[in-house]
Amino acid sequence: MALSVLYQPFCEMDLEHFHEPPQAAYFINLLDQLDRVEIAVRRKHRSRAMVARNPRELAHALQENKLAIVHAVEGGFHLGADALTVSRNVRSSGQERRRLHTWRISSGAGGLKMYRRFPSFPTLPIDGCSPSGTSALQKRGKLSLMQWQPSASWFDVSHMTEAAMADTFERLPPRTPVIASHVACRFAGYDYNLTDNSVRKIVRRGGVLGVILCEHFCNEGHTPTKNFDESVEAVRRQIDRIHDLADTGIRPCRHRH
Repeated sequence: MALSVLYQPFCEMDLEHFHEPPQAAYFINLLDQLDRVEIAVRRKHRSRAMVARNPRELAHALQENKLAIVHAVEGGFHLGADALTVSRNVRSSGQERRRLHTWRISSGAGGLKMYRRFPSFPTLPIDGCSPSGTSALQKRGKLSLMQWQPSASWFDVSHMTEAAMADTFERLPPRTPVIASHVACRFAGYDYNLTDNSVRKIVRRGGVLGVILCEHFCNEGHTPTKNFDESVEAVRRQIDRIHDLADTGIRPCRHRH
């Protein structure tokens, strides 16, 4: 399975409307991206892949030995500016359009256009990017959670702060799995990375963690990598850390390819 990440960077970095609520055009652009992906898959990759918009289609893709492409929404700012709009957009994209989504909700989800997402400036305080000045889950992120349908969407907690993740887990049913699709463990205090406690919480819910292939996240606290083998070792180090914290007795998958 692969995620088709639907993301409009110039909506998130919309300097013209930076201190304003999300614009209606953001959601329209999101749906346009969604349709473009589906058209491209049908036209160019029909024999090898298909978009899975619901659990039945996901099962069909696996049965046909095809790559299942699942739509993902990177950033809650796409969803709307107020409770009514967020509710309508989440329901229309997840139910009426019959999509199977991965909602990627982080601590600024549901409305902030520049929430803790400055990977080029690794020393920038994580809370300094939020106009609200708080590290907890924001109002629109909470609204998105309220519209969540267990059979139609998953939550991705990548890049959440500790407070935002606590808010999210408190609002989700206890046994609800979550994913952290592109993250790294915290080796040297970098706020953007997951603490040991966060990793354990995700594992206890039966969640899945994926390592981000990014030097200043994945290799935090270690000597910068200089070649492919050192990069692979950085990823292995992350996998081993997750495995040790999970304490499941299952051997980690660390294949080179």
